[in-house]
Amino acid sequence: FLQAEDGIRDPLWSRGLGDVYKRQGINAEYMGILFMAYLAILTLFLLSLTFTDGKQLICKDNNTNCNAQDECCCPDKGKCSCCQKSDSCCVDGSFTWCCNKDTTCSKTKVNHCVPKKQCADNKTMCDANTDSCCCTTGCICCSKSDQCCSKNLDKWCCKSGTKCGSTPGKCLEEGTCEDEKTKCLSKLDESCCCKNSTECTCCKDAKEKCCFGVCCGKNAKCCKKDGKSWCCADDKKCGQTVGECPKNDACKDNVTVCKPNEKCCCGDENCSCCATDGKCCIEDGISWCCKGNEKCGKYPDKKCRSTHQCSDGTLCGDDESCCCTGNSCTCCGNKNNKCCVSDYHKWCCGYYDYCCTGGTVVWCCPKTMRCGALRNCLLYTSDAADEGLGVDLGGRRIIKKK
Repeated sequence: FLQAEDGIRDPLWSRGLGDVYKRQGINAEYMGILFMAYLAILTLFLLSLTFTDGKQLICKDNNTNCNAQDECCCPDKGKCSCCQKSDSCCVDGSFTWCCNKDTTCSKTKVNHCVPKKQCADNKTMCDANTDSCCCTTGCICCSKSDQCCSKNLDKWCCKSGTKCGSTPGKCLEEGTCEDEKTKCLSKLDESCCCKNSTECTCCKDAKEKCCFGVCCGKNAKCCKKDGKSWCCADDKKCGQTVGECPKNDACKDNVTVCKPNEKCCCGDENCSCCATDGKCCIEDGISWCCKGNEKCGKYPDKKCRSTHQCSDGTLCGDDESCCCTGNSCTCCGNKNNKCCVSDYHKWCCGYYDYCCTGGTVVWCCPKTMRCGALRNCLLYTSDAADEGLGVDLGGRRIIKKK
C-alpha cells in the first residue's frame, strides 16, 4: 500500500525532486483485524449445526443431506437422521431415529416408537407403556416405578427406593427424613416425625404416632398451641395451657368436673354444673344454674325466677305479665303493667297510664297527661284545664279548636 503522510514531504528523499512522498509499508494493525474477522467467520461455520445449500440441509456430521422441509436429528457423535418438522427426534447414544406426532421415543428400545398418553395439561405426551404423568400446573413424565414429587409449582421424579425431599428436585434415600440428617430404620418399623424441614425425630410405627414433631402413644391425643405440641392420654383432653391435660369431663377452667347428666356453665370467673335440661345464667362473669322452667334472675339478689308461658311459648317470670301482638310476645316487668298494642307493635305501660297509638306506633302517657302526636304526651295546665288549653312537654301551648 502507498499512503501519503498527511501531505508533508520527506526532507531527505524529496530533496531536489519535487513533492515525493514516503513509501509506506502494510499497516500491521489493520491486517490483524482482518485476520481475526476471518477466524471468527470460520469458527461460526464449523460450529453451525446445519446450513442450507440450495434446497438441501447439510447436517453437522457433513454426510447427511436433508430436504429443506425436514430437520436434522443428530447425536453428539455419530450419524444424523432426517425428521419431518412435526416428528420427534430420538437420540440414544450414537443412534438417532424419528417418531411421528402420535408416538414418542421408546426409552428401552433403539429405533422404536411407542404410543403417546396425553396428560392433564393437554400438552405433555408420555410413553403409554412405561411412563405416568406427574402434574401440578403443568406435567412431566415419570417412569411408572418412580415417585411423582411436587412442591408449589415445582415437580420432579424420584426413582424407586428413594422418596421426595423437601427441596424441589431433591430425592432422599429411604429412611432419611426431611431434615436430610435424621435416618429412621425401616427394619425397626420406624418412621420420620418432623416439626418442620429442619427438626425431625423417629417414631415407632407400631406403637407411636407423630404429633407435629413429637411421638405420642398410638391412642393418645395430639395437642398443639402457640407453635408447641404435646401428648395427652386417651382419657384426658388438651388443656388451654401448653402441656396441660385436664380430664375429659372437666370444664374450660380445667378444674370443675361435671357428671355425665350435667353440662358446664362457665363465665369468666367460674364454672358451674347445670342439669342438661337446665338454664345456664351468666352475669358479670359469674355463672349459675336455673331449672328449665325458670328464668335467670339478677345475681346475687335473686338467682332464678319461676315462670309462666305466654301464647307464643315465651317464658315470663311469675311477677311479669305477657304482652302479645300477633304471634309475638314479650314480658312486662310488673304483673300490674298494662299491655298496649297496635297492629304491629306492643308496649308495656303502667297500670294507670294511657295507651297512645298513632298509625302503627304505640306509646304510653302518664295519667296526668294526655296523648299527643308522634310519641308526644300533652300536659294540662291548671289555669286552662276547663278551657281545653294544654302545654306539651316542650313548653308549647296547644289550643284545641272547638
